[in-house]
Amino acid sequence: MNPTTHRDTCGTVQGYRAHQRNHEVRCTPCRTVWNERCKKYRPEPRPTSQVLIEEIEWLLKAHQGSHYILKAVGYTGRENTLRSRLEKHHRADLARRLLNMEDQAA
Repeated sequence: MNPTTHRDTCGTVQGYRAHQRNHEVRCTPCRTVWNERCKKYRPEPRPTSQVLIEEIEWLLKAHQGSHYILKAVGYTGRENTLRSRLEKHHRADLARRLLNMEDQAA
């Protein structure tokens, strides 16, 4: 790693990439800008399985349809993934209730 070279672009993403391209230690302003950029594009953490189960149960009690529930919990088009996750946490009953609603509606 080469020592830091300060440029006019320091404190920008381009400055960070110039340090990277030249195999230099990144200066503090460039690291700060890069960390903020990474936070902006970092995906939101998915809810814990317990929170997911509670949310599905609450929506079922509120008489919401399966399509609405799948969209609300972020599993639209990924029903098998949701089924696997619920079964892993010993809630196959919940998976059957939710996903059978979908079959009955079709």
